[in-house]
Amino acid sequence: TDDAKARGLSKSSFSFNVAAGRCPVCEGAGFIREDMQFLSDVYIQCESCLGMRFQTPVLEVKLNGRNVYDILSMSVEACGAFFEKDLFIASVCRILSQLGLGHITIGHSLSDLSGGEAQRLKLVPHILEGSRNRSLFLFDEPTTGLHVRDIERLLTLFEYLISQGHSILCIEHNLRLIAAADWIIDLGPEGGIFGGEIIKTGTPSDFTKDSSGLNGH
Repeated sequence: TDDAKARGLSKSSFSFNVAAGRCPVCEGAGFIREDMQFLSDVYIQCESCLGMRFQTPVLEVKLNGRNVYDILSMSVEACGAFFEKDLFIASVCRILSQLGLGHITIGHSLSDLSGGEAQRLKLVPHILEGSRNRSLFLFDEPTTGLHVRDIERLLTLFEYLISQGHSILCIEHNLRLIAAADWIIDLGPEGGIFGGEIIKTGTPSDFTKDSSGLNGH
């Protein structure tokens, strides 16, 4: 913004990972850790930035009434509405919402994402850029934790990727996703050391016609 330029701030000033923008007291953490020796550590809100992680000059810069802390605290869906006039940001937020990630905040730490969330997040650049290079996507139960509506959204995006020439391989137990598969490989008969054998292969209709085996039921 013009205000940021007038203050001599750069893009790096709006990151709490570098000294140019982060609070010097808590070093961008938003809290101070107190070592209690034999007890669990205590985390106290930083008195300098009040938990907002940035230096005061950075927090004073606002865009439509919101500073960088406010925007990082927004959910993906709220951010998409806030930046609706920015086609790039709005499209990214829309794709994230379709992947069932609309509830996470913009400033959410990647290390705090679940395995399924992290897998789905990696789809965004491929969908956004429409990569022409054919890729094989491997997923380990991407529907874990998803609402039924979000599973339908995920399947729509899977169909889009397949239409672009990509292939998708999923380890999955969700019946809705299994029913949408082109080909199923049923491994078992149990888990761990009691599994690992190919029990049956075929299309979803092949499995529904044959009621033998666990998946047949």
